[in-house]
Amino acid sequence: MSNFLYFLPETLAPIQWKKVPSAVQSVLSDPSIDSGRISGAGPTGLPGAILSAQRPKSGKQARVAYEPKEQTWRKVAAQNGSHVEYWVGYWNSERPKPDDLRRNRMTDGHDLELADGNHWQIPAVHANFNTLPESFSVTETGEVEIKTSAGYEEIQSEAEKWHEIYHEAIANDSLSIDKAEWFRFACKLLSINYQVGIHECSMLDLFHTSWDLIFSVLNCAADIPALSAERDAQNKKKDTPPDGTEVSPGVEDSTPAINQPAPT
Repeated sequence: MSNFLYFLPETLAPIQWKKVPSAVQSVLSDPSIDSGRISGAGPTGLPGAILSAQRPKSGKQARVAYEPKEQTWRKVAAQNGSHVEYWVGYWNSERPKPDDLRRNRMTDGHDLELADGNHWQIPAVHANFNTLPESFSVTETGEVEIKTSAGYEEIQSEAEKWHEIYHEAIANDSLSIDKAEWFRFACKLLSINYQVGIHECSMLDLFHTSWDLIFSVLNCAADIPALSAERDAQNKKKDTPPDGTEVSPGVEDSTPAINQPAPT
């Protein structure tokens, strides 16, 4: 398989990183790119340049070329004050997989099978411990503080909001959310570990609207699998006498299980 291609209309190759649209920069987060000039008509009907991220450690780098019958392309309109539109695409025979899009630095989390049938690592961003990069900050009085590193504050804030929504749903046995908003949050989560944004996630059909997947993603983000494993280990330790022989199970675990509430 291979990673994504990006077509910039009426652009000369080689492409300088500062000329790459900000939306593409945020997806790639690495100026290590390859690019090539398309002398004929690209997806827009005009010439331009195609770029792809270099894959130094894992996966396969996409071949920089334009073959419309062998590729899938999607237009991304200029937005957020930018006057630059671009197209994102991939080779149909080499649809991007997790290993093709992994960032060189991965954040700890939990593997989850998404709607494409592949396992992706969902970072645990708000839990009993934070797996996002953190840095030291010193106040003017010399006090040392630990805070989420620059660039991760927004996703940390969003994770806290969804963490509250998740536990309210558990407590009230009901759920009412904006699924489009959840989709954006899920894409941001995935972008921590992979070179994807909302357009790439949509093209790969990574998420669907089932409550099972919605809760599974929130479970991983809240680090529930690790918390559940720790709880089970503690319960097992309590039920095991000092000599190491396990007692017969006679009392059920009174710790409430975390179940998926019925949607409203």
